[in-house]
Amino acid sequence: MILKFLQKIRAAFFNKPSDTGLLLASFLFALSLFPSMIPRPFILQGLLSGFSMATGYAMGVLLVALWQYMQLPDIGARLRRYMHLGLGGIVAVICLLSLYFHRIWQAGLREVMGLPEQDAERIIGVA
Repeated sequence: MILKFLQKIRAAFFNKPSDTGLLLASFLFALSLFPSMIPRPFILQGLLSGFSMATGYAMGVLLVALWQYMQLPDIGARLRRYMHLGLGGIVAVICLLSLYFHRIWQAGLREVMGLPEQDAERIIGVA
């Protein structure tokens, strides 16, 4: 029984991308870009954001595997296709908006702390 559950998790990680995993990954990515009281170098911010995304994706895959393991009803193929397209757009918007606001928040924080401004290329380093 546990072996079957582990096989579903493995299949979820190595088959097509999980919509639930991508959605949770994008939310945790956006949360990782929220301002903190200490400005972070772009390498540290990129590592933190990457770890947050990986954690969110793993949580989403585990939720889907648990849903299937409990044999709860699945959505139809047609609705899944529309949800896939919609979630793709939502994930893209969340990631782009969080990167945009991250730049503004970091600039304001650096100004308050009296630190020099950073280049716009910092966002590319974080992404």
